[in-house]
Amino acid sequence: LGQFFVTNVRLVWHANLAQNFNVSVPYMQMKSVKIKDSKFGKALVVETQPKCGGYILGFRLHPPERLEAILKEILSLHKIFSVNPIFGVDFKEEEEAP
Repeated sequence: LGQFFVTNVRLVWHANLAQNFNVSVPYMQMKSVKIKDSKFGKALVVETQPKCGGYILGFRLHPPERLEAILKEILSLHKIFSVNPIFGVDFKEEEEAP
């Protein structure tokens, strides 16, 4: 059991009982996000890019009725992030000297 967070740059999950057991997946590293059937019921499945380990992570969310809404939100945020990624550095282009 744990907590799942959706932010503007990543998905985060951490275990409630183990402080050192957590997952953080930046949108930049995501290959796909979808809902699949698992032996525990419907789950949110996140696949990372091969260069980032090619992990396939499954998350069971409660209540299950919110899965579709959460998936839609994640896909929307991923699309927005992909157009204008946040790298953690701001810069301003200056004109070249004559």
